[in-house]
Amino acid sequence: MCKEAGLLQKLIGLCSRYGYIHPSCDLGRSGVKGCYDYGPLGTLLRRNIQNEWWTSVVSSQEDMFGIESSQLQQTSIRNTNQSENSSDDINDHRRLSVIPSSDEMQTQGENLNWTLRDSLNQGTISQYYNTLQLVSRRLPFGLAQIGQCFRRTGQSESLTDDDHDRYIFDLPEFTQMTAQFYCSPKTADRWMIDWQRDRIQWWRKRNYSKGSKLPQNKATCGNTRFPIQASLTLKPEFAECNAVTPLTEQEAVDLEQATVGQASCIHWFETREKRLTSSLFGKILKRKKAVNQSFLMSLFGFNSKADSSPAVMYGKNHEDEAKMVFAERNPHLHVHNCGFVVNPAFSFLGASPDGKVCDGGQTGILEVKCPYSARGMMVREAVASIPQFYMVKSTSDNSALALKRDHDYYYQVQGQLMVTGAPFCDFVVYTDRDVYVERILPDVELWNAMLDKLAAFYLKHAMPFLNEQGM
Repeated sequence: MCKEAGLLQKLIGLCSRYGYIHPSCDLGRSGVKGCYDYGPLGTLLRRNIQNEWWTSVVSSQEDMFGIESSQLQQTSIRNTNQSENSSDDINDHRRLSVIPSSDEMQTQGENLNWTLRDSLNQGTISQYYNTLQLVSRRLPFGLAQIGQCFRRTGQSESLTDDDHDRYIFDLPEFTQMTAQFYCSPKTADRWMIDWQRDRIQWWRKRNYSKGSKLPQNKATCGNTRFPIQASLTLKPEFAECNAVTPLTEQEAVDLEQATVGQASCIHWFETREKRLTSSLFGKILKRKKAVNQSFLMSLFGFNSKADSSPAVMYGKNHEDEAKMVFAERNPHLHVHNCGFVVNPAFSFLGASPDGKVCDGGQTGILEVKCPYSARGMMVREAVASIPQFYMVKSTSDNSALALKRDHDYYYQVQGQLMVTGAPFCDFVVYTDRDVYVERILPDVELWNAMLDKLAAFYLKHAMPFLNEQGM
């Protein structure tokens, strides 16, 4: 047996031992070639992969629809790529282990001319006209589905030791995930490029997660403990704000380290409940209308409808990829994941930067934006063509771009710098075609104004609201 086959056999043995996948009918024997069963961990892994794919292709796309076609397909619409010896006709009862009744045997042949599908494509094609009515006969749109497919391999004997490396590639039963996109021939090339890019990025992202090790250069690593001691102090008239959520400096450091998983960590949600977070600072500071119950409920997470919008889902799905691209393009830096940061000097506030950036012995923060409206564009193209885009040409350097200083994102960044005490923030704008980085420095004058207004708001509006809610 060749070296590669030996390694594959060891891998199969490992997967079987830990309950991922087993040769089918493996009751002390080698199993049946091409057939397999999933164990508890294998089933969980398989479903997670399917859910990830479905979210990426269907749930996060406005023009994609999910379907589920029958496993039985008419021969007339079977996949034209199906080979001659892969037929699984229903009337071949020997292959399907079905004994037909005498009445069934008398049924006309054309009514029995069905096959077990060997691809999802024929079912997707058959749903085209039905879905066209749903979308009011307008292109473009796409159809996607996940399901079992079958093909005849002609292999049914037991596995030998030399066959373990082949049974996973010669499968009579397998799961397929497929999508078909329908558009005008005039725009087909552009859509093909967009979908190719999207799929490549999805596969790349499978290697990256919140726990993934980002490229690092330890020589540039500074003190990564957050928060850094605050340079601001809360005015005495606002001291009551800190009494709602008090914590020590060590407790703050422990909190940040314990919540690195952010939204995947229950503690991250719990510790945010009574605090104003930096993503809300702009909304609070710029509000001119009267503060009402609905506004307060949105601040403290009682209204989470926006969390499932396509724009929010797109940003979440591309954040890890953006961080990896940022790290790859800046090898002199390295990035750590970051948890929820609270500064004991004003503990009623909090911030969750997307990462920590180490550069020349200093540790700053990272904030990533993946604009849904700019997908498929270069960042400068988005600046020129999207009204009210949050990046503009810099007033000090015509060749550079800058975050608008009156935008909510700028207040978010300055709020993060204030809470963490970091010396800089790398603000990253990422599209699937481009990445742009602006290094934003602390604006202490703005901090003082922000802190006073946020404390006054918390004392006057937030604290009574939290008391009413029993929080």
